[in-house]
Amino acid sequence: MPIQRIILISIVILLHTTPLFAEQEFIGGIGKGMDNTLIQSKSISSAGQYEVSWAYNLDKSFSNDYGYWQWWLQAGYVHLKGQHNGEKNTLSIVELKPILRLYPSGENGKLFFEGGLGASKFSRKQFEQITVQIKGNFAVHFAAGYRINDLLRVSLRYSHFSNGYTHTPNPGLDTMSLNLHLVWN
Repeated sequence: MPIQRIILISIVILLHTTPLFAEQEFIGGIGKGMDNTLIQSKSISSAGQYEVSWAYNLDKSFSNDYGYWQWWLQAGYVHLKGQHNGEKNTLSIVELKPILRLYPSGENGKLFFEGGLGASKFSRKQFEQITVQIKGNFAVHFAAGYRINDLLRVSLRYSHFSNGYTHTPNPGLDTMSLNLHLVWN
């Protein structure tokens, strides 16, 4: 089943099985591809990144000694634009992933950290110097953010897309982005 269909079905199920007044976020971000310092095998540091996402608070929160935790579901679109050997390259990625967010200072804390792991679908296998083995890949991210007020948050996010060694080679793509979260209930 194509990832686009899975995302659409998941959104419809969420809207019918959870309260419509749950906290939601529209997230817009800009960023860059990274070099091979972390996980990916070759550089895409000349690439620009634009992303839009919708996140839905699943209202499954809890507190412990580490802080206040929330479960979210995020559906997103990432667009990479770069140039390699004089040719312009683009890559579109759709993704769906659950996210666990932590406010270390408690429910009313300003600083937060989050991590997500889910599925993604690439529009093509080749982007700049990197060729992935399959279009369906894992999507992983780690972020640190700040709640400015009840309606606005900002975060810095590292994202990694790869097949998780289900196929070899596994070159992966790494990006870093600055994101603005608009919040509503």
